[in-house]
Amino acid sequence: MKELHGRRGQGQNKDRAAEVASVSCNHQSALGGSKVGGLLMESFWHDLRYGARTLLKKPGFTLIAAFTLALGIGANTAIFSAVNAVLLSPLPYPEADRLVWLTERHEEIPTR
Repeated sequence: MKELHGRRGQGQNKDRAAEVASVSCNHQSALGGSKVGGLLMESFWHDLRYGARTLLKKPGFTLIAAFTLALGIGANTAIFSAVNAVLLSPLPYPEADRLVWLTERHEEIPTR
C-alpha cells in the first residue's frame, strides 16, 4: 500500500513541477526575457533577500563580516599601491631602459 501512495505522490510532484516550469517559462517569454536568464535573476533576488534577512538577524556576525571585508580590501589596496610604485611603474627618467649600472673594483679593497 505504501508503494502505491509513494508512486502516486511522485507522479503528482513531477506533474506539478512541469506545470510550474511551463507557466514560469511562458511568463518570461511573454515579457520578452529569456527563460534561463529570468530564472537566474529570480534566484539571485531570492538569495539576496535571504542574505539580507540573515544579516539583519545577527548584527554581531554582520559587524565582523563587514570589518573583515574592509580589512581585506584595505590590505589589498595598500599592497597593490606599493607593488605598483616599486615594480610596475616606469622609472621617472627619459629613456629609462637605457640606464646602466657601473661599478669599480679595487684590488686593495676586499669584496664580499
